[in-house]
Amino acid sequence: IVEAAESHFVTVGSVVERPVRKHLEMGPTEYTRIKFYHHNGSPIPISDTGDLSRIGEMVHRMMNAINASACQPMNVVMQFLAVYTLVSAEVELATLDGILQTRAGHIEDHQNVVTVTYDRRRISFSSLVRRALESGILKAVLYRNTEERIAAQMEIQGHPSYIRVAKFDGSIVPAVDSKLALRRSMSFRFVPMTSLQAMKVNRLVHLGAVHEAVRLLSPRQGKIMMKMMKTDQSKCPDVVDSHIVDSW
Repeated sequence: IVEAAESHFVTVGSVVERPVRKHLEMGPTEYTRIKFYHHNGSPIPISDTGDLSRIGEMVHRMMNAINASACQPMNVVMQFLAVYTLVSAEVELATLDGILQTRAGHIEDHQNVVTVTYDRRRISFSSLVRRALESGILKAVLYRNTEERIAAQMEIQGHPSYIRVAKFDGSIVPAVDSKLALRRSMSFRFVPMTSLQAMKVNRLVHLGAVHEAVRLLSPRQGKIMMKMMKTDQSKCPDVVDSHIVDSW
């Protein structure tokens, strides 16, 4: 949507919002807000009332589409799952509707942990735990409050006793093999992507479905990937798990 707008009639500005977060439960520390501008640099106002010009109407529709597919910060939640293998966990979690981002890491006792960011309007905490149990990736649910502890204990009833519910009170060190398939790719790892794109592309590349993974890229992302295939990559850092605005 953004590339289409920029290509046809307006320039587009991306602003990274970094609100102060005092508690981890409040979700990610940043998100991207899109603004549209005329070619002369003046912003295009978006109004819900009154007549809109042709450009204004198109931008209005694009903004509605972006807002419909985006997740408002107040609905974004982070959860920590201790898993057996990071690679399998990230691949399995990428299939769930409502999951926005996965980050693989380790806690102080070297336990594998995946930080899952999700839209609570589309998938609940209980559903996330249930699907993780069904896929066989879950070793422990790491809770932060009483509500999460009770919900997790209800979900693991009837499952093997070695699946635990434990309090999360440590810090996570990012894993060097986070999104391993993406990092091992000869071209995808250099393409700036949204967190959701990276998660989905990593799964498809892991499964060998490279052509399907390419279809998730925008035209400009595709051009970057093709260019990197013909470039000396020895001096090019990968941008896996980097924010798209920073890595672009």
